[in-house]
Amino acid sequence: MRSGSSALRGITPTPSCSDGASGAAVATAFEQTGADAVLLARGSLGNPWLFEQVLGRRLSEPTRDEVLDEVDWVIERAVEHLGAERANRYLRKFYPWYVERLGGGKALQHALQTADSVDHARELLHAGEALVALAVG
Repeated sequence: MRSGSSALRGITPTPSCSDGASGAAVATAFEQTGADAVLLARGSLGNPWLFEQVLGRRLSEPTRDEVLDEVDWVIERAVEHLGAERANRYLRKFYPWYVERLGGGKALQHALQTADSVDHARELLHAGEALVALAVG
């Protein structure tokens, strides 16, 4: 909490909610509102790097390899907890967050939503948009 914050003056602390797509946007919202805290909410879904960016520990966007490593980790945890068949359905709500970070489009989104297994989905994610477009087209 900031020194001299509203909590120290006996007033309820004021959070700011930010669905900011970047650490810079969140930091700007925090500074402009004078809030005591920032809630990252949906902006952090599929973007765990946002926390490092907000704290100034990371200046760049994640690389393609970092995004793929992260989504692979998410897939592995889902399979571990839910089993492969159920995880395949469950993960469909996660893929759009990562496809956006990978610069993918509608063809990849559609292919992931209709993938018959998590292994197939992983292959699609790693193949990239151009290869998916060729396979669907």
